[in-house]
Amino acid sequence: MLYESTLLRNFGLDFERLLDQAWYLSAMMLVLLLLYPLYAKNKRRFEFFIAPVIAVALLGFLFLHGQSLLNPSKRYELFYKYAFTYKGNVRAMAEICLGVVCWRICEWLKKIDFSKPGRVLLAIIELFGYGFAICYMHFMANAYVNTFWHRLSIMNAELTGDRSKIVDPSYDSRFSAVQFVLLAFLAVSVTITFSEKSIISGLFNHKFFTVLGQYSLYPYLLYSIFSANLPLWLQKWHLGDKLSTDTVVLIYCGLTFVTAAIVMAAHLSVKKLLRRRKEKRLAAQEG
Repeated sequence: MLYESTLLRNFGLDFERLLDQAWYLSAMMLVLLLLYPLYAKNKRRFEFFIAPVIAVALLGFLFLHGQSLLNPSKRYELFYKYAFTYKGNVRAMAEICLGVVCWRICEWLKKIDFSKPGRVLLAIIELFGYGFAICYMHFMANAYVNTFWHRLSIMNAELTGDRSKIVDPSYDSRFSAVQFVLLAFLAVSVTITFSEKSIISGLFNHKFFTVLGQYSLYPYLLYSIFSANLPLWLQKWHLGDKLSTDTVVLIYCGLTFVTAAIVMAAHLSVKKLLRRRKEKRLAAQEG
């Protein structure tokens, strides 16, 4: 908990884990500390040359070594058996640099006065990228469910001694390489959205999407708790063979989303309380 709560896990202090997805925050902090001196020294050179080269080189490295963006805790070894860094750190640096490239293109798009057909074309490209992501998640969900049942079937096999019913997880081999295509499509769509140049740009400025953006962090950080423990709970309650796949998915999503909403509400309440105390303290000092 100590190294995870202080965001030091991806610095190599990976001794215990509560939230698997906390690697993202730790990797982001590490990579930003490494990239900031380069950016501060020459912003223009970093935006136009260094960031694109790093993004392309590291994404190419990730594709060459496993063809997947998953498994961020994998260690890349250097000089025989000495761990060099986590895969998540490489991915974080590649995607942050890609974000810099997207931001620079976004700023360029803002200066262009598109005609109505041009704005319609941008909207089509924008929606295609998001639609591709949704389709990927739909098919990927089946792979996740299959991996879930694989865990449960192994537990049943250990109890019964019958290993003939172990479910084969067909996960990485089917979908991993598509992740790089998805990343490219999302980079284009997000760039167009933030440029506010498509004909539907006003839609994403609605408060509803702002709230969704704030909420999205919490399910992302919490879902791994339920994906890891739900098979154990179902096994303990003897429900593994009685529930359909759709029912298990509904339980999993319900637990994740409800818990995320509770944690978000608690977090925002604490922030609001601290902000009020700070305002009162500043008012007392001024008085």
